[in-house]
Amino acid sequence: MKNNVKHNTIKADKEELYFWQRHFNIKNNDLASIPKEIDRLNLRIQDTEVDDKWLLYISLRIKIIDRIDLDDCLITDEGVKHLSTLSSIKQLRLKGCHNVTNAALAYLNKLTDLQLLHLSGTAIEQY
Repeated sequence: MKNNVKHNTIKADKEELYFWQRHFNIKNNDLASIPKEIDRLNLRIQDTEVDDKWLLYISLRIKIIDRIDLDDCLITDEGVKHLSTLSSIKQLRLKGCHNVTNAALAYLNKLTDLQLLHLSGTAIEQY
């Protein structure tokens, strides 16, 4: 995928369309209504479906998220890789994401706008 492709021109499969409709109330396959920038995104354990695929869908459509709360989610290093493609993240909370390991550090280093990073409860050994 080229960097100059607009977020709403990428074709979505049925599973992604369902994701946007169910979790963000995007109706009638109106991907153009997905904002490119949001202030805060809370995806926590109360919705146990939060996984790497969610972060892929989000990273394909949204480019700037000031704060992301992913405490106690099922994401892995692959999910962090998806997040690293965003243009900007200022705060990232991964507390209790037990499947995030030292391999994610390379992706976290790409988040140059990051001002706050919460990694307690991950499998990252040193940071």
